[in-house]
Amino acid sequence: MWLLVLGIGCSGCATELADPSVQAPSAVVDVLIVGSGPAGLSAAWAAREAGARVLILELADTVGPTAGYADNFLLADTQAQRDAGLVDSLERVAQEWPDFTEGGDAQDPMVQAFIAGLPGLEAWFLSLGAEITGPRGDKDAGMTPRLHGVRVGSGSPAESLALDLSESVWTQHRAVDVVLDEGAVVGVRFIDERSGSSGWVRAGATVVATGGFARNLDLVKSYRPELEDVALLYESHPLSSGAGLELLASADADAQNLGSIGVYVHAMADPRPGFDGEALLVPMLPMGMAVDASGERLTNEDSLWGLRMDSLLVAAEERRIWVLLPEEDWAHMDVLVPGYNSDQPRERLDPAELEAMGAVQIYADIQAVADGLDLPEAVLVEEFERYSAATETGVDEEFGKDVFLLRPFSGSIVVVEVRAAAAKSFGGARIDLEGRVLDGSPAPVPGLYAAGEVVGMLGTPDIGRGFAGSISAVHWTGLLAGESAASYGIESR
Repeated sequence: MWLLVLGIGCSGCATELADPSVQAPSAVVDVLIVGSGPAGLSAAWAAREAGARVLILELADTVGPTAGYADNFLLADTQAQRDAGLVDSLERVAQEWPDFTEGGDAQDPMVQAFIAGLPGLEAWFLSLGAEITGPRGDKDAGMTPRLHGVRVGSGSPAESLALDLSESVWTQHRAVDVVLDEGAVVGVRFIDERSGSSGWVRAGATVVATGGFARNLDLVKSYRPELEDVALLYESHPLSSGAGLELLASADADAQNLGSIGVYVHAMADPRPGFDGEALLVPMLPMGMAVDASGERLTNEDSLWGLRMDSLLVAAEERRIWVLLPEEDWAHMDVLVPGYNSDQPRERLDPAELEAMGAVQIYADIQAVADGLDLPEAVLVEEFERYSAATETGVDEEFGKDVFLLRPFSGSIVVVEVRAAAAKSFGGARIDLEGRVLDGSPAPVPGLYAAGEVVGMLGTPDIGRGFAGSISAVHWTGLLAGESAASYGIESR
């Protein structure tokens, strides 16, 4: 169910076509798409290919504002895998699905359709002129290496689609509610952010593809109340506000899985002016030693890059985690800006810059760390000595950390406070196998479709807590919704 107290759940806010205040439409199309991210662009491409007249409403001032960050594609049984001598299959993806999605159900019809559609997705990328490279392994994509790079020219598939479809996009147009005619969605009202004027687009079918709600920390904490006292950072695009959920709720759409949110504990707070609350990714965290306010070591630090570590932070003493790093390792590695799906340039910060801004602390020895962080010295020193012994023997008996990540401390110690960052929402509107939005019955809402993160990537509660390469599901649901919406929209002419 939608969360009414936060304004998500605007049942009755939709505009009825019979309302005398409804003006003549500003445009009439077969398929209207709200959002020009990877899902919306894929839907627009599919609808256009099916012969539909297509228009996209985009709030940002550019087409495809998140298009450049669409990478890490999950594909299976690919030519790239075969060229690398790897054996993979759709059956193997299904077998591994529950593990790498943290409890997802491979028997869910939507999951089965997605897995079965992976070869078709690969073929579609190739038809766009893509070069598919890799694969590489990732524990959040299964035991088999199946994350691929997909580039069309010098950019992502979504960047290519943004160029191709640019003439079909109205930028700086905010969709505010749906227009209904006897229960069917027949268009969307908008506000032109440039002039302040309003209007509406009449459409045979409407596809909502506005992205997720990870940027809306009030929503995140409402659906995940255990995070209420955790100081979350942003690791998502500024437009991931949940506005699409309000649009869907105005048409009485049903929602599911809203508590399934990707909250990662692999970031530090960006100290630069104007970047309050933004996350900086720290790739060298697996090379350090993670402790909480008790002074005790918490985990195999390599796991900090996984999906499940928000529970570690919630359970940590005072809900704080610090990672101690050898200064020689810290000094030779960049910190990444800004994380996933941000509109900031993908740059790297030199560690020396962060030191100068006071974002990290450097201590001469472990006793100084205990004193500087006000941690129990006896506990911290004992943990540090145990960890140092593991770096000498190459065997981490406590947590089983890989020998290559057991870096010795031979000089000063750099301390990074690790923060949780909300990156992805894996819940949203419920859809069927045609991309149609369902109400609580459940029955399709006539004329309404959705795709991408606004449906939780796949529109099923059985996706679990997400997976690496979820951009594949975003494109796949976009193609699904676009093709189905075109069929419905053309018939409605």
